[in-house]
Amino acid sequence: MCDNEPCSKKVKLQHEDEVPKDTRKIDLQPYLFFNGNAREAVDFYVKVFGARIEMIKTYGEGPQPIDEDNKEKIMHASFRFGNCHIMVSDSCNSAGMKELPATTFGNNVQISISMDCIEKLNEAFNAMAEGGEIRMPLEKQFWGQLHGQLKDKFGVYWMFNGPYEPEKPAEQQAEKEQESH
Repeated sequence: MCDNEPCSKKVKLQHEDEVPKDTRKIDLQPYLFFNGNAREAVDFYVKVFGARIEMIKTYGEGPQPIDEDNKEKIMHASFRFGNCHIMVSDSCNSAGMKELPATTFGNNVQISISMDCIEKLNEAFNAMAEGGEIRMPLEKQFWGQLHGQLKDKFGVYWMFNGPYEPEKPAEQQAEKEQESH
């Protein structure tokens, strides 16, 4: 996210240069299911992450017969931000499809987001926490990075990770001098 906008605290991620250069490209793409509010979730995530919508298709646009109540529900949506690609759908039962159970949310899967811009990391974490539940505040951890966890207002669990950049002694001294004047 910092590449698109100026950021004063962009730092290199830990272990970034340890990835072998000859590794084949493999993408892991989360596919999130919702109970009728997928469009609201997509709009929210696009706003928080500055994402680009690639596609939104409703069940009504598909060739299968569908009842009126489900025509405007999202059959498939996808969006991208940074190197992330997330897909979204509403759970929907219709003729010709096996009956799907209602989507239930749990903590067995969490989406982990890593950002190299501390400012954007804080902005995204705080925006995602609105209407949700912070499970672990975004703070420096013993392994030397910022980390926080939350459940968003849609019931999806997220982990946020980023570099921790301690203040330099000169910056701390300058702050103390300003406070004393």
